[in-house]
Amino acid sequence: MFFENAYLSYDENTRKIIFDKYDNKESDNSGGSVWEWIDVSVDEYLLAYLEEMIKGKSIKMRLDGKYTKTRNLSANEINGIKDVLLAYDVLKNEITNKLRGWYKYDDRGSISIDEVHKEIWNIIEDHVNLEELGY
Repeated sequence: MFFENAYLSYDENTRKIIFDKYDNKESDNSGGSVWEWIDVSVDEYLLAYLEEMIKGKSIKMRLDGKYTKTRNLSANEINGIKDVLLAYDVLKNEITNKLRGWYKYDDRGSISIDEVHKEIWNIIEDHVNLEELGY
């Protein structure tokens, strides 16, 4: 593919996915095939776009560079995005509620960052099967 640009689109609403080709893009090969992927952070604007995109009727991705390929996302891919967005929302709400509870009811005045990290990991472990994900 050798792509330089990535786009997501739903129902004629297109968004370019910004990435650094040196820091965010990776590739691998085997048996004469090459595959590439990007790993990008999701800001509030991309998050809002993804939340609307999964409600769309026609969801596509386009990669272009040396070659161009546009294709519809499969039902499994769309469901995977829905699952990730739901998990993010659950974890964000759990963590936010925990932090609010600490500040509202904790009389110590401050909480160590180690305690915050420990509680966040406890929340993640309660909701995510880390072994299944390979951790």
